[in-house]
Amino acid sequence: MRRAALGIIAAVTALTLVPPAVAQEGAADPQSARQLATVTWHDCPKDLREWRCATLTVPRDWVNPNDGLTVDVELAVRAATGERIGALTFNPGGPGGSGLDSANRIYALLPARVKAAFDVVAWDPRGIGASQPQLQSCLPVTAERDTYTAPPTGPVDWQAFAQQSYEQTAAQLGPCWEANQDIAPYLGTDYVVEDLEAMREELGYDTWNIWGMSYGSRISYRYARAYPERGRAMILDGALPPSMTISEWAANEAWAFTYAQAVFGSLFGDRMAARLDRILRTLNERTVVINGRERDRWGITLGIFAGISSQAEYPTIVKLINTVYDAMFRTASPARQRQAARDLERLEKLAEKDRSGEVYSINMINCADLGSPPSVDQVASFAEAGYVNSSVAAGFVATTKGTLCAGLPMPIAVPYPAPERMLELRTPPVVLNSLGDTRTPWAGARTLASSIAGAWFITYLGTQHVTWLRTTSACVNKRITDYLMTLKRPGSHTCDYAPLKEAPDAR
Repeated sequence: MRRAALGIIAAVTALTLVPPAVAQEGAADPQSARQLATVTWHDCPKDLREWRCATLTVPRDWVNPNDGLTVDVELAVRAATGERIGALTFNPGGPGGSGLDSANRIYALLPARVKAAFDVVAWDPRGIGASQPQLQSCLPVTAERDTYTAPPTGPVDWQAFAQQSYEQTAAQLGPCWEANQDIAPYLGTDYVVEDLEAMREELGYDTWNIWGMSYGSRISYRYARAYPERGRAMILDGALPPSMTISEWAANEAWAFTYAQAVFGSLFGDRMAARLDRILRTLNERTVVINGRERDRWGITLGIFAGISSQAEYPTIVKLINTVYDAMFRTASPARQRQAARDLERLEKLAEKDRSGEVYSINMINCADLGSPPSVDQVASFAEAGYVNSSVAAGFVATTKGTLCAGLPMPIAVPYPAPERMLELRTPPVVLNSLGDTRTPWAGARTLASSIAGAWFITYLGTQHVTWLRTTSACVNKRITDYLMTLKRPGSHTCDYAPLKEAPDAR
């Protein structure tokens, strides 16, 4: 169940900002430190044969760049197919997402006119994917130290649940930190920002066009704060607020899942909203038998919310809700039950996907970036609020986020300062977010847009996490594409839900 929660997650002034530690007395100037960066071109792996690949070697520690220790950031460039406007780079999120692993998938989404006008640059942040060094000798995420068994129905002792999560995380994360002092303290986003600027210089681009997806919006925003003159266009998609703490992040689950439930239900009529609400409430009182197997609230709710952030999963979730509802209150045919069992198992696997290396990178990066973790008592209160307002899924995620830094010597880095004034850029960015996004809640994106002078804010009336080119919404897609191509002001809009080609049957 802990792995399932991780799967659901997977979340200043206008002066030039360098990594927090870099601002310390005696620290090296980043501009002179970047002179140590080099790019070495090499053959691409087979799956990237249409790209040009390189290794960007940069100082491991931008504070002490002359200590002789470096990191290798792997990157790939796909040249513009027409007259080039500039370079478009992206980060797919996480933290822990690999730009190289998603390069072909992201490139395939881009409109032809974007491919013609921009070199596309994919890269793996330090410690991620193909970049080196990486975390080593970290135990897989397990639940072997269970001291509290979460009940299938009835009240949940969230205090015991939070304490158990804290102890499990500390037992696994603490040794991982100690075993990786060569890289773990140097994974934070402020180091990544300096890597990105070194990459721009070494590749010879005057400016970046940046598509920051999810956690990528944090990289993009901090890069813009540090180097406001080095951005041509910026798309902050599925966006995080400009500054927040681990405590604030965990506390948000009390309403984020409620929004997702309400928005998703509204897409398929009042009947769907009522069914989902009744299922979630009833599962707290009893279990349900599907295809001969007893299912409880943990598997069903985590399965539903694992897929709710992707419109491609909507048909599966709608069918699952209908079948679970009929199995609980009516009669569901054996064929439908078999299909529901398969769908649920697939969604559970989606949530439980073992990302052991990525999981610990998520901890290291978020704890370096955000700081101020809550106490176990606070985590328990966040989880209880999420449970009361939505479901055990919300309580689960609040607990996972709240105990994210257990076992780490906090603070890892100087906290990122809250904005003292608005960020001003030559071309304001576009911030977009779905109203019912659980992974990057809408209010955080709204806060980010409000902290950047002239930023345009687009709300998509769905639950899709990362919206541009992931839905059929012309309201979103055309405006963002036109902005990227011409810097045309897209304005702020609320865009209606746009079903995929095959809309699910809400019955």
